[in-house]
Amino acid sequence: MLTRAFDDDPLFVHMLPHSRRRALWLEWFHRSALGEATRVGRVWVAGSPEQGAITVFPPHSYPASFGTFMGALPMLPTLPTPRLIRCGLAAEWVTRRAHPSFPHVYVRVLGVDSVCKGRGFGGALLSKALDEGKAFGVPVYLETSNPVNLPFYRRYGFSICREMTEYGGPPLWTLSTET
Repeated sequence: MLTRAFDDDPLFVHMLPHSRRRALWLEWFHRSALGEATRVGRVWVAGSPEQGAITVFPPHSYPASFGTFMGALPMLPTLPTPRLIRCGLAAEWVTRRAHPSFPHVYVRVLGVDSVCKGRGFGGALLSKALDEGKAFGVPVYLETSNPVNLPFYRRYGFSICREMTEYGGPPLWTLSTET
């Protein structure tokens, strides 16, 4: 489901222009993110069967420890392309560097199956993260590379903190709610 949700994501399309290879790596990325979140955060799904999912990390839990990160990594689906290595590592580095040092709830992944978009699943899932932020008394933070998502996040109280392009791909935006 998350593979379909992110198939048209500008960052993944840039790193992996061939759809078959992109699908393999999207599945790998999301298995890793879900594995990490189940170890130190939360994963919520919407719909039955799953039509959307969100991973949420409580304050001070992201990035996870090296052991947790390594334990969540599935086997590589194929050898990564040079573009995936170069751009993927650069995007990871720039987003980690931009990650706030103040306490916050972090949404690592929010995706809704492409055939279910516009039916309220994303909002219901994002509300779970916002409730976590309220419970901890901290803002909620996330990144997106899809400009289509920006109005959606604004409706839920997010503001753009930064736009990043220095990694060599499409713009990546960091967004946060206010406390």
